[in-house]
Amino acid sequence: MKNVTINLIGLGGIGSFLLAPLSKIMLKGRLGDMRVETLILTDGDTYQSNNRERQFYPSICEGMNKAEAQRMVLETMYPVRAVDVVSRPSFVTTPDEALTAFRYARSATNIVIAAVDNHACRALLASALRTLKTYSFCDYVLINGANEMVDGNVNVQGSWNGFPIGADLLERHPEIAHDQSGSREGLSCLDLYNLEGGEQTMEANMWAAMLIYSVLLRLAENDWTRDMNEIYFDTNPPRVRTDIRGKEEEDEQSLD
Repeated sequence: MKNVTINLIGLGGIGSFLLAPLSKIMLKGRLGDMRVETLILTDGDTYQSNNRERQFYPSICEGMNKAEAQRMVLETMYPVRAVDVVSRPSFVTTPDEALTAFRYARSATNIVIAAVDNHACRALLASALRTLKTYSFCDYVLINGANEMVDGNVNVQGSWNGFPIGADLLERHPEIAHDQSGSREGLSCLDLYNLEGGEQTMEANMWAAMLIYSVLLRLAENDWTRDMNEIYFDTNPPRVRTDIRGKEEEDEQSLD
């Protein structure tokens, strides 16, 4: 059984909904063949009243840092738990912080989930993973989720059981490496909403969250296709497309 640390970066639109299924791991610390030792929650932002339309959190958490608020929720729901929950109330804005995101805990396997709202952070995390691959024998995985109003995608890259999986995010989406506009640190959620491409809907946030969780399940059950690079989704009309070695496969009936 793998000992795994999961670092969820971003507790907003996607991340807050992803915590619902992740919370089910708290009691036994098990997800398939994975033993989740630590769940790290990373976000430097705070919950504001206008988040309620498209993010998931108790009203008592308004004004609180998102990472600390969600840690409090998990600890309240599961006072006795098998998973260590850690909050990191900060943004990932430097190469060193991106490396720390993967190496915060010394598990044999480290999974970073980027549920962030800007390309600058995505590029830092993808570059950090490139660095780690050059000298580490551990398994590291980066799962990146992104969406706009009605569509989005989930990208997977890294190594699993010693084998490379997925596709390099920066090679597949070179625009991420070049578009460093706005780390968005210090911007309110209303400011983000008004930026081009900043629109969110609860529906698209939930789709992205559940597809990320589906990736985790497939990895945990050792049922992940090594050559699968990316999952695309549309909510109108509802459909999911997967890219395996550059060949798109479409299933309009099922998310599995």
